[in-house]
Amino acid sequence: MNPKELVEQFTQLQEKFYTRDVKISPVHTNRASEIGHPCLRYLVYLRTRWQDQLPPPPKLLQVYRAGREQEELAKTQLREMGYIIKESIYNFHDPQLQLSGSIDCFISHPSWDNGRQFYAVEIKSVDRFTFEKVKNANDFLADKPYFFRKWYYQIQSYLYLVSQQKQEFEDFAFFVLRNKNNTELKLIDVTIDYDAIEDIMRRCALILKHITEKTLPERITDLSICATCPFRHICLPPLDSGQGLDAEIDEEILNAVKRLHELETQLEEFEELQAEYDQLKEFLKERLKPKFEAGSLEILAVSIPHRFNSHVHFNKRCFGK
Repeated sequence: MNPKELVEQFTQLQEKFYTRDVKISPVHTNRASEIGHPCLRYLVYLRTRWQDQLPPPPKLLQVYRAGREQEELAKTQLREMGYIIKESIYNFHDPQLQLSGSIDCFISHPSWDNGRQFYAVEIKSVDRFTFEKVKNANDFLADKPYFFRKWYYQIQSYLYLVSQQKQEFEDFAFFVLRNKNNTELKLIDVTIDYDAIEDIMRRCALILKHITEKTLPERITDLSICATCPFRHICLPPLDSGQGLDAEIDEEILNAVKRLHELETQLEEFEELQAEYDQLKEFLKERLKPKFEAGSLEILAVSIPHRFNSHVHFNKRCFGK
Protein backbone atom coordinates (compact mmCIF):
# COMPACT_ATOMS: atom_id res chain seq x y z
CA MET A 1 0.00 0.00 0.00
CA ASN A 2 1.23 3.49 -0.81
CA PRO A 3 1.22 6.34 1.75
CA LYS A 4 -2.01 7.88 0.43
CA GLU A 5 -3.82 4.56 0.81
CA LEU A 6 -2.54 4.24 4.37
CA VAL A 7 -3.80 7.73 5.18
CA GLU A 8 -7.19 6.90 3.67
CA GLN A 9 -7.31 3.69 5.69
CA PHE A 10 -6.55 5.66 8.86
CA THR A 11 -9.39 8.08 8.09
CA GLN A 12 -11.85 5.22 7.57
CA LEU A 13 -10.78 3.41 10.74
CA GLN A 14 -11.12 6.58 12.78
CA GLU A 15 -14.60 7.26 11.42
CA LYS A 16 -15.58 3.68 12.22
CA PHE A 17 -14.17 4.13 15.73
CA TYR A 18 -16.32 7.17 16.43
CA THR A 19 -19.51 5.81 14.85
CA ARG A 20 -19.40 2.28 16.28
CA ASP A 21 -21.54 3.11 19.31
CA VAL A 22 -24.09 5.36 17.60
CA LYS A 23 -27.57 4.45 18.74
CA ILE A 24 -30.80 6.35 18.19
CA SER A 25 -32.94 5.87 21.29
CA PRO A 26 -36.55 6.77 22.06
CA VAL A 27 -37.08 10.11 23.80
CA HIS A 28 -39.87 9.79 26.35
CA THR A 29 -39.36 13.08 28.21
CA ASN A 30 -38.43 16.70 27.67
CA ARG A 31 -34.70 16.73 28.27
CA ALA A 32 -33.23 19.47 30.43
CA SER A 33 -30.21 19.61 28.12
CA GLU A 34 -32.45 20.43 25.14
CA ILE A 35 -35.36 22.43 26.57
CA GLY A 36 -33.62 25.75 25.81
CA HIS A 37 -33.25 24.93 22.10
CA PRO A 38 -34.56 27.86 20.02
CA CYS A 39 -36.69 25.61 17.79
CA LEU A 40 -39.81 24.22 19.46
CA ARG A 41 -40.51 22.15 16.34
CA TYR A 42 -37.20 20.33 16.89
CA LEU A 43 -38.22 19.55 20.49
CA VAL A 44 -41.53 18.08 19.31
CA TYR A 45 -39.76 16.00 16.65
CA LEU A 46 -37.46 14.62 19.37
CA ARG A 47 -40.52 13.22 21.13
CA THR A 48 -42.61 12.14 18.16
CA ARG A 49 -40.16 11.23 15.39
CA TRP A 50 -36.97 10.41 17.28
CA GLN A 51 -36.42 7.34 15.08
CA ASP A 52 -36.22 9.53 11.95
CA GLN A 53 -33.36 11.78 13.07
CA LEU A 54 -30.12 11.65 11.14
CA PRO A 55 -27.20 10.06 13.00
CA PRO A 56 -24.66 12.59 14.27
CA PRO A 57 -21.68 13.08 11.91
CA PRO A 58 -18.27 11.74 13.01
CA LYS A 59 -16.92 15.22 13.82
CA LEU A 60 -19.81 15.86 16.20
CA LEU A 61 -19.25 12.46 17.80
CA GLN A 62 -15.63 13.47 18.34
CA VAL A 63 -16.85 16.60 20.15
CA TYR A 64 -19.17 14.51 22.35
CA ARG A 65 -16.38 12.09 23.23
CA ALA A 66 -13.95 14.92 24.00
CA GLY A 67 -16.60 16.55 26.18
CA ARG A 68 -17.01 13.39 28.27
CA GLU A 69 -13.25 13.10 28.67
CA GLN A 70 -12.95 16.77 29.64
CA GLU A 71 -15.70 16.30 32.23
CA GLU A 72 -13.78 13.52 33.96
CA LEU A 73 -10.57 15.55 33.87
CA ALA A 74 -12.40 18.50 35.44
CA LYS A 75 -13.68 16.28 38.26
CA THR A 76 -10.16 15.04 38.90
CA GLN A 77 -8.91 18.62 39.10
CA LEU A 78 -11.67 19.57 41.51
CA ARG A 79 -10.80 16.64 43.78
CA GLU A 80 -7.14 17.63 43.74
CA MET A 81 -8.18 21.18 44.69
CA GLY A 82 -9.88 19.78 47.80
CA TYR A 83 -13.49 19.62 46.62
CA ILE A 84 -15.73 16.66 47.43
CA ILE A 85 -17.46 15.19 44.36
CA LYS A 86 -20.74 13.33 44.68
CA GLU A 87 -21.81 11.66 41.46
CA SER A 88 -25.42 11.97 40.38
CA ILE A 89 -26.74 8.41 40.50
CA TYR A 90 -30.17 8.90 38.91
CA ASN A 91 -32.20 11.12 36.62
CA PHE A 92 -34.31 13.87 38.13
CA HIS A 93 -37.85 13.86 36.74
CA ASP A 94 -41.01 15.92 36.95
CA PRO A 95 -43.92 13.76 35.73
CA GLN A 96 -46.30 16.68 35.17
CA LEU A 97 -43.94 18.57 32.85
CA GLN A 98 -42.31 15.33 31.66
CA LEU A 99 -39.05 17.16 32.25
CA SER A 100 -35.96 15.14 33.15
CA GLY A 101 -32.25 15.67 33.51
CA SER A 102 -29.07 14.02 34.72
CA ILE A 103 -26.79 16.37 36.64
CA ASP A 104 -23.04 15.98 36.06
CA CYS A 105 -22.26 15.95 39.77
CA PHE A 106 -22.67 17.73 43.10
CA ILE A 107 -19.74 19.43 44.80
CA SER A 108 -18.93 20.37 48.35
CA HIS A 109 -15.89 21.50 50.29
CA PRO A 110 -14.77 20.83 53.86
CA SER A 111 -15.39 24.52 54.62
CA TRP A 112 -19.03 24.24 53.51
CA ASP A 113 -20.76 23.04 56.67
CA ASN A 114 -17.98 20.47 57.14
CA GLY A 115 -18.56 19.10 53.65
CA ARG A 116 -22.27 18.44 54.17
CA GLN A 117 -23.57 21.20 51.87
CA PHE A 118 -23.60 20.11 48.22
CA TYR A 119 -24.48 22.10 45.10
CA ALA A 120 -25.38 20.95 41.59
CA VAL A 121 -22.67 21.39 38.98
CA GLU A 122 -22.75 21.32 35.19
CA ILE A 123 -19.32 20.93 33.58
CA LYS A 124 -18.63 22.41 30.15
CA SER A 125 -15.37 22.33 28.22
CA VAL A 126 -14.84 25.44 26.10
CA ASP A 127 -12.21 27.06 23.89
CA ARG A 128 -10.04 29.80 25.35
CA PHE A 129 -12.04 32.60 23.71
CA THR A 130 -15.30 31.43 25.31
CA PHE A 131 -13.50 30.84 28.60
CA GLU A 132 -12.36 34.46 28.71
CA LYS A 133 -15.64 35.80 27.36
CA VAL A 134 -17.91 34.28 30.01
CA LYS A 135 -17.67 36.26 33.25
CA ASN A 136 -21.02 35.54 34.89
CA ALA A 137 -24.33 33.75 34.39
CA ASN A 138 -25.84 36.62 32.36
CA ASP A 139 -23.30 35.98 29.61
CA PHE A 140 -25.13 32.73 28.85
CA LEU A 141 -28.20 34.71 27.82
CA ALA A 142 -26.54 36.04 24.66
CA ASP A 143 -28.37 35.31 21.41
CA LYS A 144 -25.28 33.75 19.86
CA PRO A 145 -24.06 31.14 20.09
CA TYR A 146 -27.53 29.71 20.66
CA PHE A 147 -26.22 26.82 22.80
CA PHE A 148 -25.33 29.35 25.53
CA ARG A 149 -29.03 29.79 26.27
CA LYS A 150 -29.47 26.00 26.11
CA TRP A 151 -26.84 25.67 28.82
CA TYR A 152 -28.52 28.35 30.93
CA TYR A 153 -31.94 26.68 30.63
CA GLN A 154 -30.34 23.32 31.36
CA ILE A 155 -28.97 24.41 34.73
CA GLN A 156 -32.19 26.29 35.54
CA SER A 157 -34.05 23.04 34.85
CA TYR A 158 -31.75 21.31 37.34
CA LEU A 159 -32.47 23.95 39.97
CA TYR A 160 -36.19 23.40 39.42
CA LEU A 161 -35.91 19.59 39.51
CA VAL A 162 -33.72 19.54 42.62
CA SER A 163 -36.11 21.99 44.32
CA GLN A 164 -39.02 19.71 43.45
CA GLN A 165 -37.29 16.70 44.96
CA LYS A 166 -36.22 18.51 48.14
CA GLN A 167 -39.57 20.34 48.43
CA GLU A 168 -37.64 23.56 49.05
CA PHE A 169 -36.04 26.01 46.68
CA GLU A 170 -32.46 25.36 45.64
CA ASP A 171 -31.12 28.89 45.39
CA PHE A 172 -28.14 28.39 43.11
CA ALA A 173 -25.94 25.96 41.21
CA PHE A 174 -22.61 26.21 39.41
CA PHE A 175 -21.12 25.93 35.98
CA VAL A 176 -17.56 24.65 35.95
CA LEU A 177 -15.93 25.77 32.71
CA ARG A 178 -12.75 24.02 31.61
CA ASN A 179 -10.40 25.75 29.22
CA LYS A 180 -9.46 23.09 26.68
CA ASN A 181 -6.26 24.95 25.80
CA ASN A 182 -4.62 25.16 29.22
CA THR A 183 -6.89 23.09 31.57
CA GLU A 184 -7.78 26.13 33.74
CA LEU A 185 -11.13 25.92 35.53
CA LYS A 186 -13.64 28.68 36.18
CA LEU A 187 -16.57 28.52 38.61
CA ILE A 188 -19.69 30.46 37.56
CA ASP A 189 -22.52 30.75 40.06
CA VAL A 190 -26.07 30.63 38.66
CA THR A 191 -28.93 31.89 40.81
CA ILE A 192 -32.40 30.44 40.35
CA ASP A 193 -34.21 32.45 37.66
CA TYR A 194 -37.98 32.27 38.08
CA ASP A 195 -38.65 33.88 34.70
CA ALA A 196 -36.52 31.24 32.97
CA ILE A 197 -38.22 28.44 34.91
CA GLU A 198 -41.63 29.83 33.96
CA ASP A 199 -40.55 29.78 30.31
CA ILE A 200 -39.29 26.20 30.71
CA MET A 201 -42.68 25.19 32.09
CA ARG A 202 -44.42 26.99 29.23
CA ARG A 203 -42.25 25.24 26.64
CA CYS A 204 -42.88 21.84 28.23
CA ALA A 205 -46.64 22.51 28.17
CA LEU A 206 -46.53 23.52 24.49
CA ILE A 207 -44.57 20.39 23.55
CA LEU A 208 -47.09 18.18 25.33
CA LYS A 209 -49.96 20.05 23.66
CA HIS A 210 -48.50 19.46 20.20
CA ILE A 211 -47.88 15.80 20.99
CA THR A 212 -51.44 15.32 22.19
CA GLU A 213 -52.99 17.17 19.25
CA LYS A 214 -50.52 15.67 16.73
CA THR A 215 -49.55 19.10 15.46
CA LEU A 216 -46.25 20.87 14.86
CA PRO A 217 -45.04 24.33 15.87
CA GLU A 218 -44.02 26.84 13.21
CA ARG A 219 -40.58 26.52 11.66
CA ILE A 220 -37.87 28.93 12.69
CA THR A 221 -36.09 31.01 10.07
CA ASP A 222 -32.49 30.74 11.28
CA LEU A 223 -30.75 28.62 8.64
CA SER A 224 -27.57 28.43 10.70
CA ILE A 225 -29.54 26.23 13.13
CA CYS A 226 -31.52 24.36 10.46
CA ALA A 227 -28.35 23.44 8.55
CA THR A 228 -27.16 21.12 11.32
CA CYS A 229 -30.55 19.92 12.58
CA PRO A 230 -30.92 16.10 12.58
CA PHE A 231 -34.52 16.52 11.39
CA ARG A 232 -33.77 18.84 8.47
CA HIS A 233 -34.56 16.10 5.94
CA ILE A 234 -38.15 15.83 7.16
CA CYS A 235 -38.67 19.47 8.10
CA LEU A 236 -37.19 21.00 4.90
CA PRO A 237 -38.11 21.93 2.22
CA PRO A 238 -39.88 24.27 1.99
CA LEU A 239 -38.69 26.73 4.60
CA ASP A 240 -40.07 30.22 4.95
CA SER A 241 -37.03 32.43 4.61
CA GLY A 242 -38.70 35.23 6.53
CA GLN A 243 -38.76 37.36 3.36
CA GLY A 244 -41.98 36.06 1.88
CA LEU A 245 -40.17 33.42 -0.14
CA ASP A 246 -40.71 29.67 -0.02
CA ALA A 247 -37.38 28.29 -1.15
CA GLU A 248 -36.35 24.76 -1.97
CA ILE A 249 -33.45 24.16 0.39
CA ASP A 250 -31.04 21.61 -1.05
CA GLU A 251 -27.96 20.06 0.54
CA GLU A 252 -25.62 22.51 -1.18
CA ILE A 253 -27.41 25.47 0.38
CA LEU A 254 -27.43 23.81 3.79
CA ASN A 255 -23.69 23.13 3.58
CA ALA A 256 -23.07 26.74 2.58
CA VAL A 257 -25.10 27.99 5.55
CA LYS A 258 -23.27 25.62 7.86
CA ARG A 259 -19.90 26.90 6.62
CA LEU A 260 -21.12 30.48 6.99
CA HIS A 261 -22.00 29.75 10.60
CA GLU A 262 -18.52 28.27 11.21
CA LEU A 263 -16.89 31.36 9.69
CA GLU A 264 -19.11 33.60 11.80
CA THR A 265 -17.80 31.89 14.95
CA GLN A 266 -14.21 32.31 13.74
CA LEU A 267 -14.86 35.99 13.03
CA GLU A 268 -16.13 36.44 16.58
CA GLU A 269 -12.85 34.96 17.82
CA PHE A 270 -10.94 37.28 15.48
CA GLU A 271 -12.80 40.29 16.89
CA GLU A 272 -11.69 39.30 20.39
CA LEU A 273 -8.08 39.05 19.20
CA GLN A 274 -8.43 42.40 17.44
CA ALA A 275 -9.70 43.97 20.66
CA GLU A 276 -6.74 42.56 22.60
CA TYR A 277 -4.35 43.79 19.90
CA ASP A 278 -5.82 47.31 20.02
CA GLN A 279 -5.62 47.36 23.81
CA LEU A 280 -1.94 46.34 23.80
CA LYS A 281 -1.22 48.81 21.02
CA GLU A 282 -2.72 51.69 23.02
CA PHE A 283 -0.83 50.60 26.14
CA LEU A 284 2.50 50.60 24.32
CA LYS A 285 1.68 53.80 22.48
CA GLU A 286 1.04 55.56 25.79
CA ARG A 287 4.07 54.13 27.55
CA LEU A 288 6.50 54.73 24.68
CA LYS A 289 5.13 58.12 23.62
CA PRO A 290 7.67 60.16 25.69
CA LYS A 291 10.58 58.29 24.11
CA PHE A 292 9.33 58.88 20.58
CA GLU A 293 8.57 62.56 21.24
CA ALA A 294 12.06 63.03 22.67
CA GLY A 295 13.50 61.59 19.49
CA SER A 296 15.79 59.38 21.53
CA LEU A 297 14.48 56.15 20.03
CA GLU A 298 13.35 55.49 16.50
CA ILE A 299 13.12 51.77 17.01
CA LEU A 300 12.74 50.13 20.38
CA ALA A 301 13.93 46.56 20.77
CA VAL A 302 12.19 44.78 23.61
CA SER A 303 13.79 41.61 24.84
CA ILE A 304 11.02 39.05 25.05
CA PRO A 305 11.39 35.26 25.19
CA HIS A 306 10.52 34.06 21.71
CA ARG A 307 10.26 30.65 20.16
CA PHE A 308 13.08 31.57 17.74
CA ASN A 309 15.20 33.23 20.49
CA SER A 310 15.00 36.55 18.71
CA HIS A 311 13.80 40.01 19.75
CA VAL A 312 10.48 41.63 18.98
CA HIS A 313 10.98 45.08 17.43
CA PHE A 314 8.40 47.81 17.81
CA ASN A 315 8.68 50.42 15.11
CA LYS A 316 7.32 53.90 15.75
CA ARG A 317 5.03 53.50 12.75
CA CYS A 318 3.19 50.65 14.51
CA PHE A 319 1.67 53.11 16.95
CA GLY A 320 0.62 55.85 14.59
CA LYS A 321 1.50 59.52 14.86
